[in-house]
Amino acid sequence: MFQRCLICTNFADGLYRLVEFVPSLAANGIQTIIFLHSVPLWEEGEIPRIDEERITRARDRLQAGLKTIPEGVEVHIEVLSGRPLDNIPKVAKRYEADVILTGMESRNFLQEKLFGSTTAELARNYTTPLLILRPQLVSTYTCEELELRVFDISAIAVSSETIGSIIELPIRSFAGELMRRSWHPVLFFPPPS
Repeated sequence: MFQRCLICTNFADGLYRLVEFVPSLAANGIQTIIFLHSVPLWEEGEIPRIDEERITRARDRLQAGLKTIPEGVEVHIEVLSGRPLDNIPKVAKRYEADVILTGMESRNFLQEKLFGSTTAELARNYTTPLLILRPQLVSTYTCEELELRVFDISAIAVSSETIGSIIELPIRSFAGELMRRSWHPVLFFPPPS
């Protein structure tokens, strides 16, 4: 179904581990895999600047897990400085990603509004489908368990126009609550703009 996959990781979500399972992802028809990590600007001092040392460490960490790349499969590692909400759409557009894999902590609507959510913001503002995984699960899977799940990824598919909007305050969006609380992967299809 999807051939160009953007996997976004902040290293706390466990999605960086998928770099070790490129052959399994390729066996499911994915032809281009992009791993993206965003490094915040270094803000010591008065002028924010790019933290080259953290960018190098993050790139090395992703590169180290990349063992084998099957023939006919492209793998790109992107480590950019800045906010994930700025970098993800830019990289998704550059590589024409069919789907974006992202982690999302299990939260309620109020927590999401107070602390923010990159995934919810992407769901509200962009048209690329999102495959949302729970970091708590991805981080705890053994390699064997993760291999099985990468080989046969199943998800709950949903779509909604009111995901994360203030209109949800009195009446909850089923899709929004599912995205926030489901322990199973959720494939969110943004409504056409």
